[in-house]
Amino acid sequence: MSLYDFLLINIGIPQLSPYYVPLCRFRTFILNFTQTTSAWLLVCTGIDRLIRARLPHQTKRWCTRKNVIIVSVIIILFSIAFNSHVLQQSFGVAFPFSLVICGPSKITQSGYNTFYYITWPPLQIGVNILIPALLMVICILGIYQQIRTTGHVRRNQNLQNQMILLMFTKIILFLICTLPYGVYRMATINSVDPNKAVAYSVFIFITAILTILLNANYSLTFYLNCLTSSLFRQTLIKTVKNCVLRRNVVQPFVSGTEQ
Repeated sequence: MSLYDFLLINIGIPQLSPYYVPLCRFRTFILNFTQTTSAWLLVCTGIDRLIRARLPHQTKRWCTRKNVIIVSVIIILFSIAFNSHVLQQSFGVAFPFSLVICGPSKITQSGYNTFYYITWPPLQIGVNILIPALLMVICILGIYQQIRTTGHVRRNQNLQNQMILLMFTKIILFLICTLPYGVYRMATINSVDPNKAVAYSVFIFITAILTILLNANYSLTFYLNCLTSSLFRQTLIKTVKNCVLRRNVVQPFVSGTEQ
């Protein structure tokens, strides 16, 4: 998706399909839905680790599979409701002469137009980036403080350190990849003027680069986990070995005997 957006914005691939506008809505919804869901799932992961570190006697009560399913369903439903406005008919292309930028028309003024270009950017940045990042940092600090102030056995402390490292890596990657796009969009979406050719070209080029960075957040997490966490690498290698061994197991063939 990131490479597609880059080629679409910079090369200007014509979008002649009559289904482009519905696909534009759906693609925007999926992108926004993924951002919201992944951010808040990370928050819940941090809260889970915080409970295990600071309230170990409450682990069996709160950190259960049932609660995980309930919280995940709530996050998914909230994410759908929060981002579903982009699926309405008012959401199309921002400029009739350019199919690059999806959004309500900037030519005609409407209530949804005002909401999307003025209210939605800071709301989206707050819900998808700033608030989740703040909560994740609080969780990390709470876990780190608990490890420093209590005497865990070495094995448990190493495990906690590995989990903190994984969470810290995800938070840093999350901020690096998502914050520039959100801040730039909030700062420029109301001031971009398509009549100024040079400024508009710079705007769409920077938007393309930041879109690649934004989408890279979801592909780089796996590789950073492999690089930074020995626990993750060991678990991954063990899982791959188990899958390979299962495939290579020769099933015994038992021939039936005729009566």
